[in-house]
Amino acid sequence: MKAEQRKELQANSLVRFLGRLKQNFKGGPALSRKATVIWGIVILALLVFVGWRIASSRSEANNSARWVTLDSLSGTDELDQFIDKNQGTIQANVARLQKARKDLESGLGGLYTQHSTAVDKLQAAANAYEDLAKQFKATPVLVQECLLGTGKAYEGMGDFEKARGFYNDLQTRFKDSPLAKEAERRAKDLEKHAKDLATLDEKLKKGGDPLAFIKEPKEK
Repeated sequence: MKAEQRKELQANSLVRFLGRLKQNFKGGPALSRKATVIWGIVILALLVFVGWRIASSRSEANNSARWVTLDSLSGTDELDQFIDKNQGTIQANVARLQKARKDLESGLGGLYTQHSTAVDKLQAAANAYEDLAKQFKATPVLVQECLLGTGKAYEGMGDFEKARGFYNDLQTRFKDSPLAKEAERRAKDLEKHAKDLATLDEKLKKGGDPLAFIKEPKEK
């Protein structure tokens, strides 16, 4: 069938449809009401579709803008403000992950010099990591990082039992991953050096010299 013939058939079909629609409006109250209801439904559906498209476009634009903003952040205060403003979004969770990394690093680094402040940072990191392990359940590699990070934070705080729990959870759920192997190593170290670690933690909590318990090698 040639293109001209197809166009002519389509045009004729449209004319017949409009003709029937016209007859419906002229066909009495019953037919007129029926046509009005049908067209009301069609128009409502169109309005809903247009509204959805507009909302969807705005949502995509806002989503992209949040990623751009997040990429420009560096300081902890900036991350906190971003998280508060965008709660419930994937970008806010990524910002929380970045902050947890900073808190973990800062906390572990300050255990021997600013123990109280360091513990606060480690507790904040542990809380964030533990929750984010659930939020990122669809992304296994991030779940692994969060489980390992939680374990490290509790280990730094001296809660070795909780630390082993998270290390063991990581091993059980992701036994073939590199992070699971690191968790296994750390769990074994905790068990092997439990007594020394407990002594070290006690001295840190009391504000003593953390190296005082280490025995100097005897001179021969």
